[in-house]
Amino acid sequence: DASAGRRFASAPERGRAAVAALERVGAFAKQDALGLAVLSVEVDRVTRGAAESDDPALSRQKADWEAIKLYQAWQIETGSPDLVVQVVDTGIDVDHPDLAQNIWVNEGEICDNGIDDDDNGFVDDCHGWTWSLPGGGEKDVMDRNSHGTHCAGTVAAVTNNGIGVAGVAGGAGAGGVKLMAAKTLGDSGTGYSSDAARALIYGADNGARVSSNSRGATYVSCSNSFHDNAIDYFNEEGGILVFAAGNDGRDGEHHYPGCHPDVVGVGAVQQTGVRASWSNYGSVVDISAPGVSIYSTVPESKGSYGYKSGTSMACPHVAGTLALGWSANASAPKEDLLACLYGTATDILALNPDHLVGAGMVDAAAFLACVMGQAFPTDQPTHAPTHAPTDAPTHAPYELGVLGANDCPAGTAPVECVEECREAAVPYLELEPPASENDGGYPKGCYRYHGSFTVEYTFWNDHDEGKKHTLSQPICRDASLASPCGPSEAPTEAPTDEPPDYALAEAGTTACPTGYERVSCLDECRDDAAESLSLSYEKHDIWAAYPQGCFLWNDNMYWNLHGGSAEPNSQLVCRAVGVRSSCEGSTDAPTDAPTDAPT
Repeated sequence: DASAGRRFASAPERGRAAVAALERVGAFAKQDALGLAVLSVEVDRVTRGAAESDDPALSRQKADWEAIKLYQAWQIETGSPDLVVQVVDTGIDVDHPDLAQNIWVNEGEICDNGIDDDDNGFVDDCHGWTWSLPGGGEKDVMDRNSHGTHCAGTVAAVTNNGIGVAGVAGGAGAGGVKLMAAKTLGDSGTGYSSDAARALIYGADNGARVSSNSRGATYVSCSNSFHDNAIDYFNEEGGILVFAAGNDGRDGEHHYPGCHPDVVGVGAVQQTGVRASWSNYGSVVDISAPGVSIYSTVPESKGSYGYKSGTSMACPHVAGTLALGWSANASAPKEDLLACLYGTATDILALNPDHLVGAGMVDAAAFLACVMGQAFPTDQPTHAPTHAPTDAPTHAPYELGVLGANDCPAGTAPVECVEECREAAVPYLELEPPASENDGGYPKGCYRYHGSFTVEYTFWNDHDEGKKHTLSQPICRDASLASPCGPSEAPTEAPTDEPPDYALAEAGTTACPTGYERVSCLDECRDDAAESLSLSYEKHDIWAAYPQGCFLWNDNMYWNLHGGSAEPNSQLVCRAVGVRSSCEGSTDAPTDAPTDAPT
């Protein structure tokens, strides 16, 4: 403009000037031969990047977003509401104020009218579906765990809305990509692969182009035929599947489904690019992303926001980045997106010389530039590793033992104190601390029972009409690691609803505790009670006076650890009422009664 004053003209004046300019261009296009080359005229807008976002907790995400160059990527694309990302997890808090705007809505369904309006086989599936309940499904996708909501927030928490955090593809205040909820993991965080397979088919059939899956387990081989078919189906529909690589701290070649060759397996690194010590590596990892102390959304009932770590947290970084790619270039073939994803990753091999971390750490800015410029690299990394790791650990620092038993895997040992369970094992294993101390049965969280520490899980049983069963798994530590526990600890949190099968009465008494009855034969005392109570002694049949171990006297079964004392140190052995006695039909004679007991 000739006049500097025009730069600061009022909005109406700028608007009139713009209309006049467009009219002149239109006239030029109609009257001038050269003007026929003008195909269209659009406003060339200045893009507002999320680096200017007003999300108050963005500072807590700054290191993560800088690591993957997300601020630069947002200058190109922030996420389109036409792109749907499926989150297969514990559900999503669809009412969360930092997520609600970006929750997928099934436009073909009239919510809560009890009719399958779109005829897709799911009644009232307004925001997704739940497969984690008996009977195969439910419209309620609410997350009561927090894992799924955390992952969803990383993908697409609403950006630049003045509250909370920003998602990778959360838009710029006007809404970003849409989040489809697929709840296949129950409130305890566990579920069945068959349900997850059904969820993938649902996602493909209902418009999801990217599926984020922060789940998996170690299989004998990297295969599950039913789930493999669902992976094939989603891929054939043109979508991209993203999976967490697992948190075992070893080669994840059998961590399924992340190890499947036709999915994107994601490992976790620190913001510096160094592999997180617990992240799996090797052929399961196609690309890596930040996964340490990630700040994101959690259900409002659990505080609305929180930190979590794991490959589960790395996975949605990549899913969100892929969503940005298709938001920027909706017609790009998936093969081109994957080629750009791998070909533009930041090289972190020098930081991780002994471990395969895939193509590198995701670079959202370079990826988008590649997608928009159609400069797709031709040297896409293969899924197979090029060299074997040299120092794969035998065990992760912590792992769960056998469900419903007090057995730890070979090479591991039971955790010995509540503090280690709560402060070390639970954060490492990403176990959600309980909201309450007790739920009418065994304590929630870490508790001591029969000498080991366990974390409670509540499962649904398809064969018992939905009745809730409480099962526990031992917390186990790599046997090569020293215990941080003190020398001893009292079991302050015993289960409250099921007494031990056996108990000892107070020394010198002849009455069992309330709820118990007397054991009456040697075999039950030696074989059942001694094992249940972890009783042991120096095996001498007679030591001066009272026998050590189990002995029958006056039709009562006693346990004596101290043999030889002048006064009785024996304790009556008692069985919980309702526990079947192994003495039934026994005719044991008191073959080792004391020889000089007082009358």
